[in-house]
Amino acid sequence: MAFNDNYATAVTQILKIPETIMRALKYKVSACQHLPLAFWLVMRALRSQRPGTRLKAVLILRRIRSRRTTAALIFALDDNLRDVRLAAVQALGEIGDHFALPWLSRKANHDPDREVRSEAILAIGSIAHPASAGLLIDLVRGRRDLDPAIQALASLLAASSQLLPEDQLKAVLALNQRVFARRKLAESSPDRIKNSLCYARFLADFEIERRKGNVRTGRSGLIAQ
Repeated sequence: MAFNDNYATAVTQILKIPETIMRALKYKVSACQHLPLAFWLVMRALRSQRPGTRLKAVLILRRIRSRRTTAALIFALDDNLRDVRLAAVQALGEIGDHFALPWLSRKANHDPDREVRSEAILAIGSIAHPASAGLLIDLVRGRRDLDPAIQALASLLAASSQLLPEDQLKAVLALNQRVFARRKLAESSPDRIKNSLCYARFLADFEIERRKGNVRTGRSGLIAQ
């Protein structure tokens, strides 16, 4: 769904904008702003002093796919309300626009809320782009938020390993148990982290071998040449 003036009706109902103000805004935007009315209204809502209004605006944006949507959600990543940032991160992951990757990486590394960081990592893993793998590999190497980072890396490889250059696939193979070298980290790491790491390495190895022509896929699964 794209931004257009017809969509503005739904936006105004959700944001509870009076009809008289709606008519005035429509005239103002059409005369001066050269922007779709719905987008202009949502951006106004993102700047509202009311946290609930800002959150509603992000939830509206989750239903729309456009570069304008991505830009608006990036703006919402710096909201002082944790729920708004969380919703914005999740929406960017669903939209899958690689333009948002630098901002998602910043959230993954520096957001004060752990759940927002985790969701930012998972959002990176849901964006099928070579840059996503590099960001996730760096997170795993840095031993920060390992669980979501490795899960996101495995998810990315399962969905789009063919898009990744060979040097990134080899970098995934290089990730091994040294990631868990520190005793404290190894003791605190649940089995699912190690299992996800093994799965990611398997997928990377399989893709490398497939490119070499050593394996192919059939209806019954993997077939060795």
